[in-house]
Amino acid sequence: WYNSVVRNAAPQTSHNINISGGNDKMQYYASLGYQYQDSFFKSKDYNYNRYNLRANINANIVDNLTMSVRMNGIMDTKNASSVSSSNIIYYMWRQYPTTQIYENGVAPYFTRFDNKPNPVQMMDADQVGYNKIEKKWIQTSVSLKWDIPFVKGLNIKAEVSYDYNLTNQKMYEKEYNY
Repeated sequence: WYNSVVRNAAPQTSHNINISGGNDKMQYYASLGYQYQDSFFKSKDYNYNRYNLRANINANIVDNLTMSVRMNGIMDTKNASSVSSSNIIYYMWRQYPTTQIYENGVAPYFTRFDNKPNPVQMMDADQVGYNKIEKKWIQTSVSLKWDIPFVKGLNIKAEVSYDYNLTNQKMYEKEYNY
């Protein structure tokens, strides 16, 4: 059952592009990233995608007055079948080694032996339904800092920030014979 449920590897790719620079009046940094990970299950229904962005700008507006702008954003999507990974692994270990995956070896008629769900069927979203979780997260801040010229080492800083977080989950459970 292990070889029918679990892959030898879970492929993953990650890409980033960064840019930075500036001069004595302004400095900037920006980064874009992408990550994809496939599942360790032998199912195309489990995967993860993430995009991220980070940007920082620091500027000397006038003598002793500095402005900073910072932004961080992440969008990710997790796809899976409607059955939890832990249940699939649990029932994979509980199967008898002599039990076939399919009745009489014919797909898509999944075997259900001794009242145990079939883990190969459980990881197939076409059979059991899907679970898709999408998240969006943005953090921003803007600050002004005034270095008081007549008191060495003393400054006043004002900062405003805004955070946005959205999670959208779609779950569809199909009725299936297990």
